[in-house]
Amino acid sequence: LPASVTNILVSSDPTFPNTVATRTISLSAGAIREATVDFANGEYFTFSKSNNPPVLSNMESTVINYCDGNESLTSNVTVTDTDGDTQTAVITFDSGFQSGEDTLVYTPGTGVTVISQTAERVEIQANVANMQTALRAISYTNSQSGSSRTTANRVISIILNDGTDDSNKVTRTIKPSRVPQPVGIFY
Repeated sequence: LPASVTNILVSSDPTFPNTVATRTISLSAGAIREATVDFANGEYFTFSKSNNPPVLSNMESTVINYCDGNESLTSNVTVTDTDGDTQTAVITFDSGFQSGEDTLVYTPGTGVTVISQTAERVEIQANVANMQTALRAISYTNSQSGSSRTTANRVISIILNDGTDDSNKVTRTIKPSRVPQPVGIFY
């Protein structure tokens, strides 16, 4: 039921709603919006909330040409969920991950819970507004430089779950380049 529904009126009279309800079921805000109605004649009806999955949009489609430091994964991604549910995000490498070289970086922000964090995967939980800010704070770094750096593309994905449904998946490709070693100049 939509959040705007706060009561369910129940009657065992077959002419209802033309008669007065015999009882009222109150639905509190934030509770599971489900109620089972037991009529005197043994019929049962269940009313429950339909869920709208979260949506990720505005993820940049350009390849990140990575050279050095921490590179932000996105500055534009938006999170929407018409139900306003708490979101859990998984940010991970879909392909190309190089152990001992690649790291996803996230420093916890206000209203965000870090469920788990490794070099390859970050899982966080927050409300919609805080989640959008958190996703924009995820960055990529590579600990190798020069000829030891693997230059194959990395694809990093983000997917949300609102406790019921997954969002669409968005991805961003990172293309690491080799950082040239400094050359000494002699006079």
